[in-house]
Amino acid sequence: MKRLFLIVTMISTIILLNASIFNLGKFFRNNAGVKQYNKNKYEKAEKNFNENAVKDPTDPKLQYNLGNAYYKNNKPEEALSAYQSALRNSKFKQKDKVLQNIGNIYYNNKDYGQALEAYKQSLKINPKNQDVKNNYELAKQMMQEQQQQQQQNQDNKDQKKDKEEQQQQQQQEQKKDENKEQEQQQMTQEEKEKKDEADEQLKALQEQEQNDLKEKQKAKSAGRAKGKYW
Repeated sequence: MKRLFLIVTMISTIILLNASIFNLGKFFRNNAGVKQYNKNKYEKAEKNFNENAVKDPTDPKLQYNLGNAYYKNNKPEEALSAYQSALRNSKFKQKDKVLQNIGNIYYNNKDYGQALEAYKQSLKINPKNQDVKNNYELAKQMMQEQQQQQQQNQDNKDQKKDKEEQQQQQQQEQKKDENKEQEQQQMTQEEKEKKDEADEQLKALQEQEQNDLKEKQKAKSAGRAKGKYW
């Protein structure tokens, strides 16, 4: 019995020591990461925060720190993922700051609708945050300008399309006119050829009639020459 008690005690001690070592290592890595972050050494800070987040993915503070490092290292997608992991923990007490940073990421990506929603959620938690209020108003203004620009672009696109359709219609009408003119010219040429042919036939007929008349006159003259003289 004593031996079993000693074994259980040793196992418990080992577990506690490992947990203490892990928590101690996490503390030092996080502390080092914070110092590096404050000195603008964001890549080194990201490395320490990431190691902590991998070993303890359920700790929202570690995810928040990692998200900040990602954000400073121009990794907005990774930052969003880390921030959202922090938000999923109901006990996390810095959700307003996370939402503010999420809003900033969306704002930088010109997704002003998502930015406004994130700022709004942040203000529900901490309505006294003036920075978030300012960002909210700025995002609102930028979204209005963006919508106006999109509408202007659409109007310009529609005008260009209308102009192209008008030009296409004019070209089609011009082509029809050209075809009609060609048909008229072709008809005029055919009529001219028919007239020339008719004139030639008439001329040939007249010449034939004249030749026939000459033959008749010639025959008549010959008959007179053979007659008797009294």
